[in-house]
Amino acid sequence: MTNETTTRKKVNAIFFAAVMVVSMVAVGFAAAPAAAQASGTSGGNISPDTAGSGEQSYDINITVDGVDSSNGNTDANVTFKFADEFDLSSASLTNQAVESTGADTNTTNVDSNLDASANTVTIEWDDNNGMAGDSLNVSFTADQVSVTESGDFDVTADVDANADGTYEETDQTVGTVSADVDAPSIRKATHYENGTTTPVLEVSFSEDVDVSSGSADIGLSNGTVVSVSDISGTEAAPGLVQIPTTTVYNNVENVSVSDVTDTSGNDVSSDAVDVTFAPSVVTTYDDSGNYEAFSGENVALESNTSGDSFDIDGPGVSRTRGTGANSLVYVVDTDDFETGDYNITNDAGTETTLEVSNLGLEVEADEEEFETDEDVTATVTSDTINRDVTVELLDSDGDVYDTVTGEIDTNGEFDANFGQVSDEDTYSIEVTDDNSGITATSSDFDVVEAGEGGVQFADASSEVVQGDVAEITVELEDVESGYVVIGDADEANYQANISVTDGVDDADADGEVTILFNTYQAGQASGTIVEAASDDDEATLDNQSSDAQTLGKMLDTGDYEIISASASNAEDAFSNEDDVSTLLIEERTAPEMALWRTSGDGAESVSDALDDDDVDVVDAINNATGDTITETETIALDTSSNPSDSDVLVHQITAPGVEGALSNVSADGDDATTQLYNLLSTSNNGLNGVSNSDNASSLVLEEQNPGRNADPKTVDVAADLTESQFTSAFTVVYDGETDNYYVLTDIDTVNSVASDTFEDGDEYQVDFTVQDQRLLRGAGSTFDSDELEDAYETANATFAVEEAEAEFDTNNDDLVEAPLSEESSITGTTNVAPGTEFAVRLRSDQDTSPRFTLTADEIAVNADGSFEAAPYDLSSQSVNDTFTASFRQAAFSGQDAVDGVIVEQVDDGTEDGEDGEDGEDGEDGTDDGEDGTDDGEDGTDDGEDGSDDGDDGSDGEDGDDGSEDGTPGFGALVALVALIAAALLATRRNE
Repeated sequence: MTNETTTRKKVNAIFFAAVMVVSMVAVGFAAAPAAAQASGTSGGNISPDTAGSGEQSYDINITVDGVDSSNGNTDANVTFKFADEFDLSSASLTNQAVESTGADTNTTNVDSNLDASANTVTIEWDDNNGMAGDSLNVSFTADQVSVTESGDFDVTADVDANADGTYEETDQTVGTVSADVDAPSIRKATHYENGTTTPVLEVSFSEDVDVSSGSADIGLSNGTVVSVSDISGTEAAPGLVQIPTTTVYNNVENVSVSDVTDTSGNDVSSDAVDVTFAPSVVTTYDDSGNYEAFSGENVALESNTSGDSFDIDGPGVSRTRGTGANSLVYVVDTDDFETGDYNITNDAGTETTLEVSNLGLEVEADEEEFETDEDVTATVTSDTINRDVTVELLDSDGDVYDTVTGEIDTNGEFDANFGQVSDEDTYSIEVTDDNSGITATSSDFDVVEAGEGGVQFADASSEVVQGDVAEITVELEDVESGYVVIGDADEANYQANISVTDGVDDADADGEVTILFNTYQAGQASGTIVEAASDDDEATLDNQSSDAQTLGKMLDTGDYEIISASASNAEDAFSNEDDVSTLLIEERTAPEMALWRTSGDGAESVSDALDDDDVDVVDAINNATGDTITETETIALDTSSNPSDSDVLVHQITAPGVEGALSNVSADGDDATTQLYNLLSTSNNGLNGVSNSDNASSLVLEEQNPGRNADPKTVDVAADLTESQFTSAFTVVYDGETDNYYVLTDIDTVNSVASDTFEDGDEYQVDFTVQDQRLLRGAGSTFDSDELEDAYETANATFAVEEAEAEFDTNNDDLVEAPLSEESSITGTTNVAPGTEFAVRLRSDQDTSPRFTLTADEIAVNADGSFEAAPYDLSSQSVNDTFTASFRQAAFSGQDAVDGVIVEQVDDGTEDGEDGEDGEDGEDGTDDGEDGTDDGEDGTDDGEDGSDDGDDGSDGEDGDDGSEDGTPGFGALVALVALIAAALLATRRNE
């Protein structure tokens, strides 16, 4: 036992001693510093090494020497640092690579990181299967990089080749970029006929330019633009361009150039610059040459040397002037030159003579006073014949009232005739010699009233629906005011006496006044019954409180005689009428409703067009919609945490006779949106009848499928929304020709302000109800308490809410296929409104090389719900490279990315996918969707997934193609075009 114990102790001692030795060796290895992984850098380069003002791509690389590429380091990296003057905010990276420069190769997993805020790009890699002393070339391409200032700016690199977080090499120079980002400018532009009698337009730039791809647009005062598509051969010297025009344009105003750059590629601004025109020229290098000009016109002093100067000496004038840099011409204004000879000497000492004479241009009116029924005429004279002239009639404010043009004849005269001038004022006439620009002005003369005139109707009759606003236009001849009487108290028990004034200010008079006559208000002692359509005119109801005007109900339907006269009261108008017309008030009909949908961009286009008085709103909407507004029974909902891309629901409410009530509850200047809110929130006050708690109208959206034992969700627009919430969520456009109201509803905004929200799977009914008892009663008897609500008129329509979705077209392996091409594309379908725009991003997988991230923006959904995302430049990739596709900037952006593969060509076969055979879907050959159920004859999907195959929402009676045969309730897209014209009309009526 003792021996065994002793032996065991010895063995243990030896073992622990060995452990200590091994431990000490390990400690020695652990304490030893790691060998440096990079001994230096070489071969740094950036190409190109120059920059202009725009974005461009740079190829950047550096070689890292002394790298152990066999030790399996992870995340070794080189950080490239760009000077502060580089702008990487829009940059992207491609062609990232780390490659051995030796015979042996190493395997690297290359990744990159662009930090625009720090102006750095980091290239990372993993070492494997390389050499102990390797040289690695690290390279990449930085696209869409710009430089913000002119100068020389460096790109440097920090190297961490052993991935320990410490840089072995820092601030290693990669390369320097010389930047010139200052764009050249146009110093001046001059149009003249040079010494070889060639009309030219000289454009002088601040520095040397490249016009090899340039073009120019020459603007004339009459609005014409003369385009010169190629000015590549017109640079006479650095920074000096002389554009032949073939014709002398004495009415030239400006010039703009396009695709002209300096030697660094900076674009010259395409903004138009003023052009100076010189009708006469002195060739200053023509020794002893003699030239002529008229006093007051511009004279071009032309040199054959850029930057030349001239001494000008003559009667009362002694001065020195020069062409300036990059120019051959100086224009002298002879306004202050006396007649006589002027000697002009250039820098070379060459002397020429300019003789200045008087054109003798004059103009005088033929009379000191004209009546408004006479032609205003004048006589223009000149010492020189065959001269084109422009003659302008100026009012007392100096504004141009009228213009005529002509030519001084062989007698040195031109007879100007402006025709009859209807505005009484003090006038003068100014004549301009077109070629020289010399002007002359007549003495003042007056235009006075010719005598008594009359008031006539523009139309033999006018029509209006009971409750709407009638438009009655009268034309005033030789008078500024008159009288219009609607009805006759003795015959129709109603009479409206209306005084009209053409032009509140004389300058605003245009010979006509349009009266807006509110048939809803007519017969009441308060409210606005009559007003002028234009703020420039006046129309006033003089007898609103008289017995002949005040009724206990609305004005009845039927014909009402209207008379007009140049009078100041009704009695004189009846005894001395000028014209007779008829107002027909027609019976109104109950409202109707249809539902449509559009995208957020489509709705924004409507709002922008309504807000811009300079836009032809009909054209704007027609161009903005096309196939992007479609009849619907469903809307797609953005269900993200911050929804903003849901469909916009469009209610088309046809409501004849409501216009007058809208005007009655609104103030001047209120648009159609505010007017509708006022009508929805104004109480039904029981005028001449019973009272209740209902408002004059209502717009209610009520859920139809709340589920068992649940109250339906309801949005009562006037009760649940304030006016500001309503105007932010709704846009209303009124078409006065058809009595259509188009109510554009922003579902996301409604969800954000209403207590009950729209959700996926909801089904709603929209009710618009006319509850105004004055309108419902018309000219009939007063309602009793039981009759009023029975008389309410309601228009309704239904729609369903579904979550916005989209899917890519895939192959049998559920992969998105993208063809190998410079302009590759992928396709898919979605349930959102046609015209909706979004983006699709393709990102390469880890095992794909070269790596790529490509995005196609502004992808628009077609009318059938399909879309094509393009273009993607995949020409540098290989067949079978893999990627993922994902949606961006859309209601369905949260969907998972879908795997994809690059193929030689996308298979366009007719297989339906995973749902198997179509069975008996119908003849359209469409795919039933993932539920695999058979839908019926229309080809739509009725299965448990709740989705609809097609965009037509068909009901089984569409026809063989599964699409709707008509557009009930809207009368095709033509009706939408009309809505904007009506919006303008509604706006004018409230101005």
